[in-house]
Amino acid sequence: HHPELAKEIDPPKSLAEIETTEARLLLKLFLYIRAQESRVLTHALLGRWHGTEEGATLNHCANRHEPPKQDSIARKELVDILVKIEERLAEQKLNQFLAKLHGRPLSELNEEERKQLKAIGTNKKK
Repeated sequence: HHPELAKEIDPPKSLAEIETTEARLLLKLFLYIRAQESRVLTHALLGRWHGTEEGATLNHCANRHEPPKQDSIARKELVDILVKIEERLAEQKLNQFLAKLHGRPLSELNEEERKQLKAIGTNKKK
């Protein structure tokens, strides 16, 4: 409901790494809105993707979520969502890394894997 925020707030670089329909759509929205010279309104976004799977998803989101009246609240909500996306991706990468190491003796780890494992221990102590 506040698409103009996409011009003010950078999407996480990791967004392109997430292989979900929602993440791809969010990235498309950021790129589309940023490419426009004029202000982009919600109804214009819905019209742009009308009749597509993306349009159905956008319409669902637009109708399900009551937009905040204040821009500052909308900004905070967007920033919070983007932070959560980054946190979830980091957690997913960590779980994949740990699954890859599961059951392997420490002596079989290469130098990079050892550094990553040590960094995990250091981060947990903080």
